[in-house]
Amino acid sequence: MTTTPPAGAEHDGPPIFGREPALATWRALAEQVGAGRSGGLAFTGSAGVGKTALIEWIRGDARRRSWASVAGAGAQATQQLPGHVLWQLFGSLAARARAGEPPFDGPGQHLHTFLLGDRRDVDETALTFAAAWVLRTLTEDEVVLVVVDDLQWSDELSLKVVAALPHLVRDDRVALVVGVRDPETASAATQGLLEESATTHVALEPLRRRDVAQWVKHATGAASTETVTRLHAASAGLPYLVGELLAGGAETESDATELLRRRLSTLTTTQREVLDVIVRLGDLAVDELVTAVTGHDRHALAHSYDALRRLRLLAAGTPLRVTHPLVGEATLSVADPPVAAEVHARIATSLSADGHGTAVVATHLLHTAPGDDPVTTDLLVQAGLEALASGSATAASQLLDRARRQTNVPTRVRTRITTAAGRAHLRAGRIDVAVARWRSDWRELSFGERAERLLDIGDAELIRGCPDEGSAAYAAAVDILATADQLAVPEDVQHRVWARLSLTGFFDASAGQLRHQAVETILSRSPAEDGPAERALLSYEALRSALTGESAERAGDLAARAVRDGLLLQEDGPEGTILNAALASLCNAERDTEALAVADEALARARARGSVLGHASISYLRGALHARRGRLRLAQADLESAVAAREYGWSAFLESAVQMLVQVHLARDDHDAAKELLELVPLDRSRQPLMRAAALHAHAAVALAEGAHETALDRCIEAMDLTEAFRGPVFSWWRRDAIRAAVVLQRGELAQSVAEDIVVTAESFGAPRGLGTALRAAATAEPFEQAVATLRRAIGLLAAHDGHLEHAEACADLASLLLQAGHSDESRRSEAVTWGTRAIAAAERIGARRVVREVSALLEGLEVTPEVAPATRLDRLSPGELRVCELAMQGMSNRQIAEHLFITVKGVEWHLSKSYAKLGVRSRRELIAQAPQS
Repeated sequence: MTTTPPAGAEHDGPPIFGREPALATWRALAEQVGAGRSGGLAFTGSAGVGKTALIEWIRGDARRRSWASVAGAGAQATQQLPGHVLWQLFGSLAARARAGEPPFDGPGQHLHTFLLGDRRDVDETALTFAAAWVLRTLTEDEVVLVVVDDLQWSDELSLKVVAALPHLVRDDRVALVVGVRDPETASAATQGLLEESATTHVALEPLRRRDVAQWVKHATGAASTETVTRLHAASAGLPYLVGELLAGGAETESDATELLRRRLSTLTTTQREVLDVIVRLGDLAVDELVTAVTGHDRHALAHSYDALRRLRLLAAGTPLRVTHPLVGEATLSVADPPVAAEVHARIATSLSADGHGTAVVATHLLHTAPGDDPVTTDLLVQAGLEALASGSATAASQLLDRARRQTNVPTRVRTRITTAAGRAHLRAGRIDVAVARWRSDWRELSFGERAERLLDIGDAELIRGCPDEGSAAYAAAVDILATADQLAVPEDVQHRVWARLSLTGFFDASAGQLRHQAVETILSRSPAEDGPAERALLSYEALRSALTGESAERAGDLAARAVRDGLLLQEDGPEGTILNAALASLCNAERDTEALAVADEALARARARGSVLGHASISYLRGALHARRGRLRLAQADLESAVAAREYGWSAFLESAVQMLVQVHLARDDHDAAKELLELVPLDRSRQPLMRAAALHAHAAVALAEGAHETALDRCIEAMDLTEAFRGPVFSWWRRDAIRAAVVLQRGELAQSVAEDIVVTAESFGAPRGLGTALRAAATAEPFEQAVATLRRAIGLLAAHDGHLEHAEACADLASLLLQAGHSDESRRSEAVTWGTRAIAAAERIGARRVVREVSALLEGLEVTPEVAPATRLDRLSPGELRVCELAMQGMSNRQIAEHLFITVKGVEWHLSKSYAKLGVRSRRELIAQAPQS
């Protein structure tokens, strides 16, 4: 009778028993990844069920396949250290490579800086993109295995990055393998990873009796029924216990914790202390530190190490580590809390003396008893703020709460700690705790601090979905400003209050007067005196002015002052809401040159920082500006770049970006592409009013194109109701389409009412392109003579102010109107042909194929052949292909193009291959050579 060899017998590592289905799943995944399609494998199950052994076997198999691998593991000792697992995965690689060189070039530099340099400015999404970039670079030469064991103990920042990787390396040769204990109690990020379509979830069960028999026979050469029965019952089928029982022989205990506690009880005081210190140090456990913390000499430590290894508690070799996570858990569970606190205090002292960073030291201070040492307080606060800045809100809240428990902390310092602790709890999703923190020491606060806290409370209530409570908090902040002595609230705090109110649309009359006074005071001073708070207020006030339709000139002037000298971009970064507000205001005020300059500078900074979200937000704003100017190809490239970033977690302006992109696709006569986008903004999802209005209009525009006028009108009217307070021309999209749908449905009064409204608003606002656009829409609802006059006025404004698409459409509208009213009138017929020809010429230049098609059909029966500008070779390319080719013709390498556009190198290669086929060239050299002809 032959016996099937245990899995893993072909490897140097220990064999695996009873896991044939799991290993078959791995082999299938390995073949898939080797063929070029990434995938993941998640092992879940209780402690001791064999996840780590399987993962180690897989690492051995990857070595046999000549794959590269990076590995890390979560641990209780390092769970509060932001980015610790990332350091395990990529730290040694970063130490061997320079920043700026592959794989840490381009966006990858952000990860290199984080691992080996400055961690004060951590952008979580940029870090995620950087990690993906590094992995993609490695896959150019070899397949890569990424392993993270005990993911449930990973630090928060690393967990978010790892959980996002499957989306970002989907088309690369990357295999991600993780081990997780209980998926039911796992974090949202972990559950998201387990539910990821590219991840296969394997729930491990205890071994069967026959699996234990196979193991026993392999270990001892024989497997009697009695021995197998005893081991299977004693171990409950847990591989860890089977191995321990086979190694120890005498112990028969089916609970791993009890087995280990009994074994720990046999240790001497010195041995137990040494093991406890090693467990608490985690992967920092080196002989020198253990010596410093315990105070024992090397001879006593060597004896302790030998004894712990004989008991299979300490692994052989270096660094010092326990044989299994269960050993660490059991060690911590039997420790006396006061003694444990003292051990952590000694560890913190030793780590500090050894030159370790604030975060590492504070992790241990977190577990010490509160005291009155100001150095401890400072370390905890600094580490908490660093954790908060890195996106590790849970760790930040723990550190800052521990700092609050210190004694003899000055009142002013304690209130600042409490403010920061509340913000950490808010980011961690514990809104009730955050508000409770902010209200806990109210009487100790100054007027300025109360105003700041009220802003935080208002923000929290808005996040909670309670706008009335949020407005009440903001109103209370305004009351403080109105009643307190002017010197009692610092001016920068006052400006932050007004900035927040401008942003949130809180328009109480008395508050509006005070806000106006604050803005006028700033404007009366030299711009050189502006600080961050002043720039924030100016930016939000500019946006408020634009959204409400007050004055294009004022909105543009305020925004231009806010962004002057590049200080706002430097302070807020490309992903900041203040910069976004200023840039949006410049766009809405039609300050195109200034807006494009700011957008280009912000995009360059986003690329330098590896900020995916910043790149997406600025690309959206620049794409929206291009769309309003009728630069369809440029608009599509930017908007597609923004929408693609949703896979990286970008959602700030997703609905608006989709709405704009739908308009672009419809103008380019790509109805299918427009309709496909609607899946990204389903109407059954809850959204804040402006974003819901944008989503509604995206659906309305497609419905209008399909001839579903009732549906389009209903959705436009709902969007109008949602944005009643925002009368600026920027929100006239749905109003304009409501006019067109209402005219078709013969609801003339509604159409005329909306038409009059948008024209009055646009004239009051004073942006000429916006007025031309409004006039073109209003003409739809007017009688013939008035409509002709209105369209002529619209055409003049749009031609003079860079409104290319609307200009082409207005010419087409006028041609159609003239033909409908005077088909037999030769003069009108001739003028219609003239305007139709102009419409086609203007539309051809910008790629507005819908206008070309519709006007060509209109003129077809008139035996007119309009002159059409000859297409250039580059007109054959899609906007994405065009953008890649433009950069290639500038001499950029594929990697530089990928870095510039935030896409993969494979994506660049794919775009170039399609472009070569369309242009009839075979290489980059031929492409560059033909650039002048194109």
